[in-house]
Amino acid sequence: MLEAWHPIGEWFNGDPEAIISQPLQTGGGPNVSDAYTINGLPGPLYNCSAKDTLKLKVKLGKTYLLRLINAALNNKLFFSVDNHTLTVVEADAGYVKPFETETLLMGPG
Repeated sequence: MLEAWHPIGEWFNGDPEAIISQPLQTGGGPNVSDAYTINGLPGPLYNCSAKDTLKLKVKLGKTYLLRLINAALNNKLFFSVDNHTLTVVEADAGYVKPFETETLLMGPG
C-alpha cells in the first residue's frame, strides 16, 4: 500500500504579518485566501502554477492511503477524487470504523 501525506492549505498574495494582524485588530476572521493548495501547489486553476499541479500516478486495483491535513487558517475544506469513493479509516489521529464517502469535510487544525 502506498502512503502519502498531503497538507491542504491556503495561499495569500500578501504580507503574512499584515494578514495576521488585520483580524487581530478588527476581531474578525482573516481575509479570504487568494488560492487553495495541495502540497503547497495552487494547481491548474491559477495561471501561476498550472505546470506544477500535484499529479499522482496510480495503478488499477491498488490501494492508496492518503493522509490529508487541513493546514488552512480558518476554513473548512472539502476533498474528493473525481469518480472515486474514499474509505475513511482514521480521523483526528484516531482509528474509526471504516466508512465510505465521496467527499470529505475537514476542519482546520
